Amino acid sequence: MAEGFNLNDPKYQKILVGILAGVIVIVVFYFYVLSPQRQQISDLKQKIEKEKMEVKRLVALSKKIPELQAELDGKKEEIARISKSLPTRQEIPTLLRQITDASQQAGITLTYFNPGRMEAKGDYLEFKVDIQLEGTYHKVGHFLSQLSQLSRIINVGNLSMTRLPTVDKNTINVKLDLVAYVYNQAQGEKSGKGK
Repeated sequence: MAEGFNLNDPKYQKILVGILAGVIVIVVFYFYVLSPQRQQISDLKQKIEKEKMEVKRLVALSKKIPELQAELDGKKEEIARISKSLPTRQEIPTLLRQITDASQQAGITLTYFNPGRMEAKGDYLEFKVDIQLEGTYHKVGHFLSQLSQLSRIINVGNLSMTRLPTVDKNTINVKLDLVAYVYNQAQGEKSGKGK
């Protein structure tokens, strides 16, 4: 009953060929279908992890939006406050009037007053005023103190003092340059458009 396994038997040869063909189909299926899909699945899993990390980062940033908006609003207020310190070209006559008013309030005499021209310095312009005045040391100090309290940025430069013994031994002659800074709107618009 039990017949032996004989490779020459066509019946066994057909079975062996069938098994070999099945193994070949399985190997081909694995290498050409399953293996690429496994790699694709692995790539997709990595992509999903990266996307999850990006979502976490964006969620964290979105939580900072109110804080950043408040900071931006604070910066806008600071810019508005600082821009008040930089007069525009139209405000120069007012600035010159403030300088002469400060000299009158301090009780000094302006003997020379020469507003210069504006010089471009990038985002701002410098407006120089050459002044010569006479008064006591304390009155000159009071004048400079009043200038420092103006809402505009004004620097004092090239300050020189000489005593005037012919008028009064307490009277001094002071030569100085006042430099006011003016916002350069043309340059500001250029740099704003470039951004």
